Amino acid sequence: MQTVQQIAEDIVAREGGYVNDPDDPGGATKYGVTLATLQRLGVDVTHDGRVDVDDVKGLSQAQAAEIFVEHYFYAPQISNLPAELQASVFDMYVNAGSNAVKILQRLLGDMGYEVAADGVIGPQTATAA
Repeated sequence: MQTVQQIAEDIVAREGGYVNDPDDPGGATKYGVTLATLQRLGVDVTHDGRVDVDDVKGLSQAQAAEIFVEHYFYAPQISNLPAELQASVFDMYVNAGSNAVKILQRLLGDMGYEVAADGVIGPQTATAA
């Protein structure tokens, strides 16, 4: 089974390099990390006191993977899910945020578990999963 780091590196490789497509609501993005994400996290890659498009352009694959591991795996408690679910939920969380957890929670509810579809992995979700 892949490690969390390997999964993050696969996501980064799949997402590709810098793009700033006006038709993409994510705006400036590199390796799947958007400018909005860097701003929300306060990641100043260029160390110039601003978080802007230059920071997206300067983002390394290793930095992107680290952001995914820390803020898209550990912070939302995906690590508390069974190992068999972690990779799928993690990958979906990168693209859909807490909606990935809500989808899992709705599925668990459909299976008869009493779980609120609130997008938060707490004891009920972890136990039901």
